[in-house]
Amino acid sequence: EHKEVIGNLLALHTANRLPHALLITSASGVGLSNATSSLCTALVCEQLSDEACGECGSCRRAAAGTHGDYRWLGVVEGKASIGIDQIREAADFVTKTAGYGSRKILVISEAEKMTTGASNALLKTLEEPQGNSIVVLVSQRFWLLPATIRSRCQTWQLPALHASSSIGYLRAAGVAI
Repeated sequence: EHKEVIGNLLALHTANRLPHALLITSASGVGLSNATSSLCTALVCEQLSDEACGECGSCRRAAAGTHGDYRWLGVVEGKASIGIDQIREAADFVTKTAGYGSRKILVISEAEKMTTGASNALLKTLEEPQGNSIVVLVSQRFWLLPATIRSRCQTWQLPALHASSSIGYLRAAGVAI
């Protein structure tokens, strides 16, 4: 179950051993975004526990997509890939000082859809992490990412869920269905 992997990552965070770059993947892709969102929301939560409280200002801002230290990046509507300008802007985001907490979190969804230029632009951020920033790449087809990107991330494989079992997972995670 995804909760176990998320729990392990949060335990690394508690022990100050969470790497600055993660690659989270799943063979089925079911629940991948939700699990990543749960992890990142817990990382910005003001309660500093092993899961997001859902009540504090940081949790509410994260849920609304308005948290200043937590950005989710993906393919822009009408485009087929993540471009270099998006990655440069995201890299600039992680270099800034955190405004709400102690860290900046950047999630790149469908990371395998980065253009070659975008992947190359991301390399510097992965090689020279800024302060207390965390970059999380999310990819169902991680093998399409350049080896140079994969080698700079700690990879975490989520167990495959099927659409029917993900409904229970989503309910347990408090997601309205």
